[in-house]
Amino acid sequence: FTGSLSVTGGLYFPYYRLTATSHTIGPADYIIGYSASEGTTITLPAANVYPGRILVVKDEFSFASGRPETPTDQIAISRSSSDKVDHGNFVGLSGDNASVTLYCDGVSNWFII
Repeated sequence: FTGSLSVTGGLYFPYYRLTATSHTIGPADYIIGYSASEGTTITLPAANVYPGRILVVKDEFSFASGRPETPTDQIAISRSSSDKVDHGNFVGLSGDNASVTLYCDGVSNWFII
């Protein structure tokens, strides 16, 4: 596809409300809203399977002073196999209702936008 795209009206993306302590991103996942107090690990798919794919992860649970920064309480977004997540093995979300948007290069990397 080349050219431009014009949309009138609403635009909707798949949303998944996560409450489990682990989740592996599936082909239909786009927006992941994590709604629990304990930490979780979200595992990304292999970057070479989805070139240009975009994912959004949002902490929907409200702590009085933000999600604790301890490894057991954070939302860990982890790589698949030997892929990298913004040049590391994972990215952790902590603080007050944090979110992250990621895209993959189609080779072996997921990057934070």
